[in-house]
Amino acid sequence: MAKAVGVDQQPVTAAGQNLAFQAGTLEAAAGHFHNETITMGACADRCRGTKIGVLGHEWFELHRELLKDASKMIRRGRKRVEPLKHKQAGLREWGAPCCWLLLVAWCTLRPVLASETCAAGPGAATESVVARYGTGLDFEVYRNDRAVGRHEARFSRENGYLVVRSMLDLSIKLLFIEAYHYRYEATEYWCDNQLMRLAATVNDDGKRSEVGAIAEQGRLRLNAPDGSFEAPAGSFATNHWHPGVLASSAVINTLTGHLNRVQLKPCAVPAPSGEQTARCVDYTGDLQARVWYDDTGRWRGLAFAGTDGSRIDYRLRDSAAIRSAQTDP
Repeated sequence: MAKAVGVDQQPVTAAGQNLAFQAGTLEAAAGHFHNETITMGACADRCRGTKIGVLGHEWFELHRELLKDASKMIRRGRKRVEPLKHKQAGLREWGAPCCWLLLVAWCTLRPVLASETCAAGPGAATESVVARYGTGLDFEVYRNDRAVGRHEARFSRENGYLVVRSMLDLSIKLLFIEAYHYRYEATEYWCDNQLMRLAATVNDDGKRSEVGAIAEQGRLRLNAPDGSFEAPAGSFATNHWHPGVLASSAVINTLTGHLNRVQLKPCAVPAPSGEQTARCVDYTGDLQARVWYDDTGRWRGLAFAGTDGSRIDYRLRDSAAIRSAQTDP
């Protein structure tokens, strides 16, 4: 994804080569942000969203101004590319833009949560839920009874937070050639029994989108591809691992970034993995899906209709249903 900025083959010093390399690297980074349709202002919003009230709104407004200044200086620097090709001294003209953009990139792109802590910890109720899973859970994903991928969830701790990483990877092939690929990744940060931050990305056969959520002033601010929205504190995302979602009337859709109003109703259908005793719940309203939980609250299955009308279901790995499907001719 990086693109090189060349300097023709004239003798330059090591310092000049280093500046030229930095210029090329930073230009490539700026190009990457442009290609992903992420403006400098959006970068500032992202940086703002990850701080969870540590630095404050005023610092981020200053940060936004720095981003604007850096963008202007880079544009000004581009006009000087031609002199760089012919004069070693011209490389110094990149110094100010490079320094500004390096500062801004460091502030914006560094893993901010690494310096933050959740003093309260994940919370007793959340810890109790996670203890039922161990380090994670795994599903095989089926489309019209044919295995097409997997869904995984992994649990870890970072600086007092419970971190839940979910991943869905689907591949549909025709005559051994991949005709469609879908990948979803989401990371949740939990503190004191509440979702504090969410970042989700989707690659739908080459079409990319991102969704985020951050706790701010007693609310969750949602960043969606089509704008910003709000959700009440304590809202659950549609990653299904937490049985507390069953008491909700609205959930954060991690594909759209919207707050979906839902009604949850019991159903009497066995889980896709074959568990007859799993509790079945239908989502209706803004979201249509069917989920299963066992009597301890562990997530045991999911079923919904694909955009093409196909039937998608999640079956726990090593379940009887998967073993049967693998042995059927």
